[in-house]
Amino acid sequence: DDVVSVKTIDELVAAITDNTGKTIRLENDIKVNAGYSYSLDDTSGDVNVYKGEELVFSYVDGEIDSDIPADFTVISAPWAEHLNGNTLDGNGHTISGLYLDNIPGLITTLGETDTIKNLKFEDCVHTADPEGYIPEDKPDKTYWHHSGFISEYFYGLIENVTVDAITVAYVPEGATMTRNGGIVGYASEKNALPGGTIKNTARFGSIYVENYAEQ
Repeated sequence: DDVVSVKTIDELVAAITDNTGKTIRLENDIKVNAGYSYSLDDTSGDVNVYKGEELVFSYVDGEIDSDIPADFTVISAPWAEHLNGNTLDGNGHTISGLYLDNIPGLITTLGETDTIKNLKFEDCVHTADPEGYIPEDKPDKTYWHHSGFISEYFYGLIENVTVDAITVAYVPEGATMTRNGGIVGYASEKNALPGGTIKNTARFGSIYVENYAEQ
């Protein structure tokens, strides 16, 4: 069967990892971290997490400031390095409540044969405090990973997708190249791969970017 039906985040991640060239179809809305809500301090860039009216923890200066409740799910690594030539079809459904903690995006690289379509992300948080690396061909420079809610690198297709999220990204002192986007990070031509295509897609929510050098 060329269609893999999923109903939970665990099933979704497993389907991406275990399949190639399939349509992964969401069969229902998925709510993560039910009962929690998020807010952004536009001045400081702090993200506050509430359960009801109670402040549970905050993201301050690039890190979470206290213990994370047992019933709260933090995404601390991308779902996958690649979508593996699959098509993630949201089927008009919504994934809400995701909290991405200091990662480049849900997928590291959305490749040429990867597609995400017909999907809504609502009431989510994406924080990114990227690590630096020295490229082998440019030893005099330090690059930092890019960040975008869906992917760090983008060469595929995103169509009929809505992202409603708070994004907070830190640009470290001395960074010579880093891109931080609300949907994807780096979408330009690289290694003979053309940039990807985004159609009928919208981004909502606040984006806060701070440079360590200015602190």
